[in-house]
Amino acid sequence: HSMREQQEGGSILLCCLEFIIGCIERLAEYFTKWAFVYVGLYGYSFIDAGKNVIQLFRQRGWTAIIADVLVDTVLFMVSIGVGVL
Repeated sequence: HSMREQQEGGSILLCCLEFIIGCIERLAEYFTKWAFVYVGLYGYSFIDAGKNVIQLFRQRGWTAIIADVLVDTVLFMVSIGVGVL
């Protein structure tokens, strides 16, 4: 009985880790796309373009847009977690 509980706990932990890694991956893809736009338009290096994209998002208030994209995913995962419990 305790072995089964340990396996279930490990599965839930693995699911949470996959979710966190997925969020980081989507965020990185989002910034990468905009950084490549900066590289193409202004000729910056990729790292400088990434810094400029983050600065642009902060200045223009796009952090709210990014948060909205991530909030949907978080709410979905929380609802799945509540359903599992």
